[in-house]
Amino acid sequence: MDKAEAIYNDLLASGLAPDFASLSAMVQGFCAVGHIEKGLQYFRDMRRRGFTPDSALFDAILDGCARRSAHALMEGVLADMEELSVRPSNATLVVLVRYLGGQGMLDKALETFEEMSRKHNIEVNAPAYCALIDACLSNGRLSLALETFDRSEERRVGKECRSRWS
Repeated sequence: MDKAEAIYNDLLASGLAPDFASLSAMVQGFCAVGHIEKGLQYFRDMRRRGFTPDSALFDAILDGCARRSAHALMEGVLADMEELSVRPSNATLVVLVRYLGGQGMLDKALETFEEMSRKHNIEVNAPAYCALIDACLSNGRLSLALETFDRSEERRVGKECRSRWS
């Protein structure tokens, strides 16, 4: 990321204005290597320049926060998503459910899964169901994992989950 930042600074020094793609790459890169605060600096710069982040960028930030167990930062990022009316995606569900389940907050993971998918009319896909099933299993809730698997089968995405554990 040092090289990327040097190139970015050269871009600024030359008088060119960064575009959405370059700012997004900086945010995602810093979040991917665990430098969330640095990524959020570029995120704030993006906002100051009038760019509206998309759900993929928010997902990258949320994933970085999750890997660092930065719960308070995650809450702030989710608030920003809502403020900007950026619709969460299945990837958002996966990140949140994995994080919450991994932190032993299965009830919150379930609530988030149900509420977010209902509120934003997300057609839940196999990776999101698999994340919820994993969260149930890792929290010792086998019957709930089986119920969730049955729901995934009803939605015709269970086959992908089944192949994951076979």
